[in-house]
Amino acid sequence: IPVFRLFILNSDETIHYEASSDLVSANMSISYQSGQRRTMNCTLKNENNYWSYGSQAPLWVGTKFRLDTGVMIDNVLYWQPQGVFMLSSAAPSISDSNRSVALTLCNKWGIWDGTVFGTTQLKTIIPTQVPMKQVFSDVVHEDNGLGEMWDCQPIVFNSMYGDTLTYYTIKQEAGNPKSQYMLDMATTISSDLYYDTCGRLNVESNTLDFVNNNFPVVWRFNEEEMDCGSPSLNYERSDYYNMITTKGAIVNGKQFLGVMSNTNRKSLYNIYDTPLSPKLNNNTKLYSDNLCLEQSMYEMTQQSRGL
Repeated sequence: IPVFRLFILNSDETIHYEASSDLVSANMSISYQSGQRRTMNCTLKNENNYWSYGSQAPLWVGTKFRLDTGVMIDNVLYWQPQGVFMLSSAAPSISDSNRSVALTLCNKWGIWDGTVFGTTQLKTIIPTQVPMKQVFSDVVHEDNGLGEMWDCQPIVFNSMYGDTLTYYTIKQEAGNPKSQYMLDMATTISSDLYYDTCGRLNVESNTLDFVNNNFPVVWRFNEEEMDCGSPSLNYERSDYYNMITTKGAIVNGKQFLGVMSNTNRKSLYNIYDTPLSPKLNNNTKLYSDNLCLEQSMYEMTQQSRGL
């Protein structure tokens, strides 16, 4: 039996008030991309005007909410957080039979992309040779002008790049969303930026997440077992690549380079048993051979099955 609970949070993300009893409906959208991954719309009962502007309810742009989903198994209720959200707009509705308020929420990426906050007031300059992890941490934990941090949660930074330094000076003019230079920095280390279900900013590699070997086997097909009807097998011989080269930035006359070939003899598209089909990528934001190789590996998992 699925159940839900909705909390209004304080600025430090401790619980201020549980609004589950007023929750009429909610829907959440998830897209696995760098940046804004989760958005939610919900409707709250407002029979006593508790959720009206100017009341004691903390309902203003930027108010934080937390949604949990739960499931009852053998009389034990298990809860799973679904994210920390921020109010971007509210629309009250009043009729003879209904008094409610509809809320539009984004996850905490709205702090940076201009949905709620996030526009730089001064020109931003991040120098070269600064620890990347420290830069992200400083941005997230910067004072918002009210004596509080923009985001009070610790970041989750990929340990692969813990010692990585900024490769070039990053500049951004005033009036632009902070998300722009944050995404630019993440691109230089082949990483995605997103908020997890606990409300923490993650800087995570986007090249190794979907390597086939990382996934468990959930079903092994056996042609001798007739558990499925009308089995068929199709070999796609077009639009595949079995050698991918990624060219990165050029520094002091040296161009960073990474080449990945499909050498798996069990793969239908390996370089030994099928014609060579190369692909060339150019990404001037990659500043090491290793990052170029990781990008080639990622492309290979998308373009050459069985790697």
